[in-house]
Amino acid sequence: MAHYSMASHTRPPPGKSMGWKDLIKKITQNTKEEKSNTIIINVGGEVFKTSKDHFKRFPKTRLADLDATSGTYEESTNSYFFDRNPVLFHYILDYYKSGELHIPHNVCYRLVESELSYWQIEYSEMTDCCKKMVEEHFDEYACEESLQQELKIQPKIYSSQSKHATDYISNWRIRTWEFLDDQCSSNKATKIWHAVYMILVMISILSFFCATLSECRVSLDESIYRFGSTTNKTQEITTDEIPKIKKLLNTVPHPVLQIIELACLIFFTVEFVFRFVVCPWKLRLLKNITTLIDILYILPAWTVLFVEVTHGTFWHTKNGVTLFIVIEAIEIFRVLRIFRFIKHHQGLRILYLAIKSSMPELSLLLAFVVFNTTIFASFIYCAEAFTPDNFDSAFHGMWWALITMTTVGYGDMYPKSWLGYIVGSLCAVLGIIMIQMPVPIIVSNFHAYYRLRFSNDIDEKKEDTSNVELPNPVLPFEDVYNSQISIPGPSGKSSEVSASPTESRSSSPEPPPRNRMWLPPINKVSVVVDSKHALETDIEECL
Repeated sequence: MAHYSMASHTRPPPGKSMGWKDLIKKITQNTKEEKSNTIIINVGGEVFKTSKDHFKRFPKTRLADLDATSGTYEESTNSYFFDRNPVLFHYILDYYKSGELHIPHNVCYRLVESELSYWQIEYSEMTDCCKKMVEEHFDEYACEESLQQELKIQPKIYSSQSKHATDYISNWRIRTWEFLDDQCSSNKATKIWHAVYMILVMISILSFFCATLSECRVSLDESIYRFGSTTNKTQEITTDEIPKIKKLLNTVPHPVLQIIELACLIFFTVEFVFRFVVCPWKLRLLKNITTLIDILYILPAWTVLFVEVTHGTFWHTKNGVTLFIVIEAIEIFRVLRIFRFIKHHQGLRILYLAIKSSMPELSLLLAFVVFNTTIFASFIYCAEAFTPDNFDSAFHGMWWALITMTTVGYGDMYPKSWLGYIVGSLCAVLGIIMIQMPVPIIVSNFHAYYRLRFSNDIDEKKEDTSNVELPNPVLPFEDVYNSQISIPGPSGKSSEVSASPTESRSSSPEPPPRNRMWLPPINKVSVVVDSKHALETDIEECL
């Protein structure tokens, strides 16, 4: 209600006086005008009273179109009711008054986003000071969502989808799939399975490396796959000009390595087929990069084994040598199976997420490397134009520029003129500056993901401790107060002790026997419930 004073009104012109009736009529008219321009808004039970003129400044918002025909209008109270958060509406109303949208720092920013969407206020209307803070929190939420999806949500998605898939897939297939795929399970059997699997992966890779040593290779006669003598079956192609290919064709790995390789191949083949059979989402499994790596390892290995058993000398023909080189090159992809450690080790997965979230910065770094490599390759080629047998082409300059910017410096090519020294110095300095730029970003992302993971671990431990049951049930107060408790003594006989406060008051505080419970007349009473478990209960004095 507005207050008026005589001094606030315009004085009548000279020679003409204003009567009391005219003054009261003018005051009443002004009051009606103010009432017609006032609007009452009830937000979540909290009443706000303001002027309609504030809302007309922002015609595209929800409050700009309020009238008696609105669905939120209540005729009994002449107000508009919105079942929304009244705390944030204070800042919404300030935005209509001042034109600046500020938000509190102690409110969830998902709630802020929801409220702005409801009141039809654009995010761009937020002031720069608050917008920067909101964007930082949104980035943190995005990190947390990606971390949850990578580390926790995926197994839960499998479990939730398996409940709907039980109509056409038996329970044992779902359980088997979760056993094979759920690397976050706390089941000991699942942990042992994944540990054995990763050990066999490392053994397979180690056997491949050992098979490249000359000391670990033997003649063709000692192969476990070939039967009969192969001494007289000479090669049509000796490949003297390629010593490595000649060694692979004329020798085989040691029989022990062959047995290890065969055992690993059988294990991984059975595991792959079994995983594919029990998988409820075969198309998703085939699109996985780890599945492609397994196929690139299993198929070439079985092809080599089949040729070795059926026609071992096929590799020594013209077509066989070419096929052998191709298959050996494909089998190199078996070492990529080491990336399975990323799936089973949470620290490596966090590092993978940090690099993945830094891809825009890494892409920019790659663009800088390409640009600078091209520029300095041209410069060094021109600078060393008068130096014989040095940087014969610009492509050699690109190799030199890349190695120089990464501060590796093999020394196979280097400038020999004073102008080349200048170009080389600029290339090295610029490479150091350029490569160091994305490192803090990757480190910052890694710390953000690691901090979120650490907080999630703490929350999981709190949930685990909250679900722990007490070894003995807690006795209700009425049972301790009104009933008698049987306590087994040393001889096995039970002795009944009354817990009534009246008896405890009347009894004298004498030392109790060893097999009986003493209720002293004080506020704190220790009640022994079992001879093996002691449960101490605080009984307040409420008599």
